[in-house]
Amino acid sequence: MRQLHVLVRAEKARRVIELGAEHQAFSPAALRAEREEEGDWRMVLLNLPNDRVGDFVRAVAEAADDAQVVLFPQGSLPVQLPLEEVHPRVRSVAHKSTLELVLASLQSMGSWKGLLLYAAFSGIVAAYGLLVNASYMLVAAMLIAPMGAPLMVATIGTSVGELNMARRGALRFAVSVLVLVASAAVLGWAYRLQVSTVLMEQVTSLSAWTSLIALVAGAAGAQSQVQSERASLVTATATGFLVAAALSPTSATLGLAIPLQRWDYVGLMAFQLALQFTALVTGGWLSLLVFGVRPGDVSAGRGSRTVRTALAAALVAATVGLTVWQVRHPPRFLKADVARDAARLTRDVVRSVPGARMVQAQAQFTRADLDAAPGEGLLVTLVVEQASPAAERSAVESAVRTAVRAKLAGELPGVTPYVDVTVLPAP
Repeated sequence: MRQLHVLVRAEKARRVIELGAEHQAFSPAALRAEREEEGDWRMVLLNLPNDRVGDFVRAVAEAADDAQVVLFPQGSLPVQLPLEEVHPRVRSVAHKSTLELVLASLQSMGSWKGLLLYAAFSGIVAAYGLLVNASYMLVAAMLIAPMGAPLMVATIGTSVGELNMARRGALRFAVSVLVLVASAAVLGWAYRLQVSTVLMEQVTSLSAWTSLIALVAGAAGAQSQVQSERASLVTATATGFLVAAALSPTSATLGLAIPLQRWDYVGLMAFQLALQFTALVTGGWLSLLVFGVRPGDVSAGRGSRTVRTALAAALVAATVGLTVWQVRHPPRFLKADVARDAARLTRDVVRSVPGARMVQAQAQFTRADLDAAPGEGLLVTLVVEQASPAAERSAVESAVRTAVRAKLAGELPGVTPYVDVTVLPAP
């Protein structure tokens, strides 16, 4: 429940209490209040279910246009005596009203200075983690990245049909990403980066499942915004969303690719950021739609169903279009999936080679000379065992390497396979 203080003239206090009762207010009370303005004033104290706040405020505005309302965005626990009657009321926890959701989003769009500084800090920390291959630094960069808040502002603006709110959220997201990219690029130049690192190669290995994960992350983030803080014992939802949505590693990799002049990485990461943004906002909009957040709800703005429909349709179309584009352009846009397929094909090939038994197979894309190699360089590391002591290790090694290379070249277009085979002696 939410606590509200309503300041009205004395003759309107009884009507406000009646409106509170109509909206399931708990334990209303009216106190005498003093103001500089002349007249007899009352302060009405109420506790309302979360989802009734918006409708109640609208009803009060219609009944007393000079009333003032103070909303406390913290939950309250109603206790109805005797204590045996507490359980059903406490168990019924409603989600936040659209009014509170929009007000919180508008309040989050505060200082540009804080947004830009946190984006710069996150870019430096993420770039350093990529440079020294320290994954824990990437987690730290994600946690201080400020992109989660503007993403949610854009999501809520889309859900209530507020074009200006959605535009402001998207603008802040874009600016914070640009600042993060710029700070990472500056650190890359200062570090005199000349070759991509292992973590950079991992970040640029995209998967066709990227959009699905972003949809789920956006839905989880939106749920953490609209759900009452006492509605779940899971306290890590918001933090988990920020880690998933911050996109610090992607932005930092884009920044580090600039001093390297790896324009293929720049394109990959720009594509990743665009896909993540549209999928995150789409997932968040769908989540808020399930919770009943719509343009017709009482909010601090004037939502439009037409604007909501247009924004949602554009987001869905962009997410689907980018995903289809990604799936149709392997291997560059699907390195993670292609590497998985290569490992599977390698295992199948080794089973058909006489005298060899599979022990381990790994595949990962590696940095190759783009001018000399016709396709994306894929390094396949194999460990096989001689099936018989009579078999020659050199023959087994040559047969496995030839078979794997031919299979991968035939099944995976656009890939240049490099096969490293280690043959263990027979037991």
